[in-house]
Amino acid sequence: MNKRTSSEITSEDSYIQLNITKKRKFNRSTCESTIGDICILQKFDPKNISKVTVRNEEEFPNLKKFVNLCELRIKNCKFTEIPEYVGYLTHLSKIKIKNTPIKDLSTLDNTHITNIPKLPYKLTVLKINKSFLTSLPESIGCTSNLRVLQISNSKLSSIPEKISKMYELKILDLHNNQITSVDLELPHLEHLNLSMNEIKEFGDKAVPEWNSLKTVDLSFNGLSKIPHNILESCCLTYLNISNNNIKELDEKIYDFETHITIDVSYNNINLERVNKNLTNKPFICLSLEGNNFINQTEATSV
Repeated sequence: MNKRTSSEITSEDSYIQLNITKKRKFNRSTCESTIGDICILQKFDPKNISKVTVRNEEEFPNLKKFVNLCELRIKNCKFTEIPEYVGYLTHLSKIKIKNTPIKDLSTLDNTHITNIPKLPYKLTVLKINKSFLTSLPESIGCTSNLRVLQISNSKLSSIPEKISKMYELKILDLHNNQITSVDLELPHLEHLNLSMNEIKEFGDKAVPEWNSLKTVDLSFNGLSKIPHNILESCCLTYLNISNNNIKELDEKIYDFETHITIDVSYNNINLERVNKNLTNKPFICLSLEGNNFINQTEATSV
């Protein structure tokens, strides 16, 4: 497809994705326009735009015009807080932030307002990658429509208890942070990724009602045992608990009657007992690399 300059874009063009940045051209083949000058907004109605990518913080104020915005992507910007008016974009359902040094989301807390009083009530997806966030406000639990929460490669040290009130949450991805413990109830959660943290234990509240779990990744933590209630989920198909300090497998692993893949590689498990219990268990695929294998003579006598 041929490229057109900004002067060729008219109000008759029904593009719904806008990329706000400088010195870039409109690319019709990807249905994505790029601008560096606010005057381009005179060429079409911003009320018709539903998706915006921001790569320059100087252009951020222009978003006030996008009253029907549904998805906001922020990449490689330098600001540390989300501007106040984002909370008033009532149609906004997705926020994705990458390579932006946001340090504080307490601005989302109604009791500590600095920049943004609340997340948009229709928000269903919040993704923040490579930030300086050290904590989440308790008020994040009030985003009752949130289905995907991903805050990865950041500095979170804990998970607020109010997340347990997010009954629509299906995907929780907090990998590569500094979280040390988990004490949550998320009965409708389907996918959990807490890999590459510093988790040593699951609290008493954790997991008892997580009956919908399908995939769990707890690799690269400091766990000494598999949180046994995770194994209660009848929907579980994948569990990665590799690179921990686990010495033995929970007996419930051998009770699965549906296909499941379990990665317990690079732990401290003595595999003599494992070899016994795996007999006649065709549904279980265990990855055991990097554990304490018994020698061939012992294996023959088992």
